[in-house]
Amino acid sequence: MSKPSVLVNLYATILDPRFFMTFLNFYRENQNNIELCFQWRIMIHDAQRKGADAAVEHEYEYLLNLEDDTTMIPEGTLQRLIDHDKDVVAPWVVSRHPPHEPTARKLVEGRLTTPGSLSCGLRPGNGVMECDLIGMQFTLIKTSALKKLSKPWFFYGECGCTDQYFSQKCIDEGVKKYCDTDLCIEHDGVGVQHYNAMKQMQKTDGVRWN
Repeated sequence: MSKPSVLVNLYATILDPRFFMTFLNFYRENQNNIELCFQWRIMIHDAQRKGADAAVEHEYEYLLNLEDDTTMIPEGTLQRLIDHDKDVVAPWVVSRHPPHEPTARKLVEGRLTTPGSLSCGLRPGNGVMECDLIGMQFTLIKTSALKKLSKPWFFYGECGCTDQYFSQKCIDEGVKKYCDTDLCIEHDGVGVQHYNAMKQMQKTDGVRWN
């Protein structure tokens, strides 16, 4: 059997039954193509660094960052992201906190790591779109892209969260990031209903956001 091409970096602080069932279904579907790096109750940037280091060291083709509050992953999601053949790509995800803004965003002004920088969220139903900020909820990264970036790849501190730090590093060092706005996963039970409502609003208003 050939070596699995994807290292799934799962970092967890709780074991939510919703996530457990979601991950079990995901594993059953993809078990021949993935191996698991399980990180339990450590700082998120340390977990992300360890997973990335392991993916590069052991020569996986991809690193998949997966957070433990992912509560719905549509069948075929991983293969669909692989088929996009992008350095960094993720499905459409929203913040679990109101007003549930998309985590993939375009930078309008400033730097992602600068407090007060301005950004606007992508909108659903626009295909695969390039973005400046991308979350790490369910994010596929080529290890060849990681090798293009200087270390540390992930950091948490005054520069903002690890999502902002990694995304700004990609901007500075020439790695592009993409969001599949036609593919939605659930973040702590939030996502699909909001996604469908935004798509309906777009259809009703005749607006296609860029």
